[in-house]
Amino acid sequence: MIDDATKSEIKKRLSSMTSDVEILFFPGPDENSTAVKEMLADMTGLSPKLKIVMHNEGAPETAQFAIENVPVMIFRGEGVQGDARFYGFPGGYEFPIFIESIGFAGGKTRTGPLSALASEIKSPITIETFVTPQCPYCPTATFETLKLAMMSKNVNGYAYDIAEFPLIMQRYRVQTVPKMVINKGKFEISGAQSEDVLAINLRKMLPSL
Repeated sequence: MIDDATKSEIKKRLSSMTSDVEILFFPGPDENSTAVKEMLADMTGLSPKLKIVMHNEGAPETAQFAIENVPVMIFRGEGVQGDARFYGFPGGYEFPIFIESIGFAGGKTRTGPLSALASEIKSPITIETFVTPQCPYCPTATFETLKLAMMSKNVNGYAYDIAEFPLIMQRYRVQTVPKMVINKGKFEISGAQSEDVLAINLRKMLPSL
């Protein structure tokens, strides 16, 4: 699935990782689960800091991690403070940012508006971000969601390829992407936002979360 040139590029992107990162994969019975499994298999060995753990469908750990939707990849490691997950297959525009998210999880640079915001979040919040692989604006929202979860123990940051989860799409009336839903619909943010603008908007919401 991943050609040699792309593998070489992934190695370069992950070469600056300073801490170990685990990707826990929980599959379903669908074709997208097979695609994710093949992708992760191809990534095995591309960095000594990256460990990929593939669980079987219905594994006991499913309950431990409260898995309700599959396929899902969970980011774990010293640099992951909260609960950062990607649901579905990170194809198209999402693949480069998925790799970038691994590098961020294993890196030591934590600066910028979201880093400052992360230290201000004192109560648990859940951010569900809905994207599609064909959307060129979605990777920004995906990365922001995962980054914030990695920087704050109080953030659950979940990115979804929404086409794979039609019931969730209907529940939150997702008509355009990217779309962020905060705390099960208490607040919503539609469209891509720069990190500084997103931090401002989320900071305004904090007193009500």
